[in-house]
Amino acid sequence: MKKNERLGDMEKSRHRKLFSNRMENNTAFRVDYEKILQVFGFDELRDVEGRDKLFEILPSPNWKKVANEIQKRVKDKWVVVGGSGPSGPAELEWILQSGSEQTRQNCIFIAADGATRYFLTKKVIPTAIFSDLDGITPQIMAELNREASIFVIHAHGDNIDALTTFTSEIRQLDWIIGTTQTHPRPPVISPGGFTDGDRILFFLSCLPPTFKILLIGMDFSATVGQFSKPTLTADIPATPMKAKKLGIAAKLLAKLIPTMPHSVYGLEGCYPFPSVRKLTRAEFESSL
Repeated sequence: MKKNERLGDMEKSRHRKLFSNRMENNTAFRVDYEKILQVFGFDELRDVEGRDKLFEILPSPNWKKVANEIQKRVKDKWVVVGGSGPSGPAELEWILQSGSEQTRQNCIFIAADGATRYFLTKKVIPTAIFSDLDGITPQIMAELNREASIFVIHAHGDNIDALTTFTSEIRQLDWIIGTTQTHPRPPVISPGGFTDGDRILFFLSCLPPTFKILLIGMDFSATVGQFSKPTLTADIPATPMKAKKLGIAAKLLAKLIPTMPHSVYGLEGCYPFPSVRKLTRAEFESSL
């Protein structure tokens, strides 16, 4: 092997290690997390309890194998990140009308929790689902496991009961990563993020920039989309607590996205992040 080839391989290995280390423990997010604890009055010990509950029930200790699988699936694709905001269903329809079968081949879809359900109404199987278990059902989890979807399950102080409810389904998952927002306890890792939607971007930021990102359903508005919770049948006004959480998530992404080497785009309903360019149909279709 020539010297420059060896150096190239060493550089790639170094970058893989950096991405892996940040995915396991995003220490830079710790400052934001401590601010979140203060703003909401959350108890970190409850987050630790949730993390340890997930640690007990995870079926596989090899999170890096699953992360590598995600990396393989997103390579050279449009990664459509679906949030549960009111604009999500219409924006998904916009994408599906833009390229039919070609769209399906060139796009992969990642759902933030309840967004999974509007994907399924259009017969779109998410490649990955990021969930703290309040937007999906055990039945959906079992169904998508049969479709080889990857689950990134988040544990925190408020979903310990949900972790118990989903224990049987979680233990049967073939592809799963567990995450926390406190210190990691591998295989439960801490790549950063607060809500399901922004956690996806924090996770993707840890992967090499071999793909483009398109945000849908990322409104971060005063209205909660009906797909946020299985019990909702229509969009509803956000409670003060929900509005505050969405505001924090939007600020986190406004801070994160400019640091990402990935190209990140949005559609008309997307929150106006300064570093996210709105994509036209012609631009999207020409890129497929």
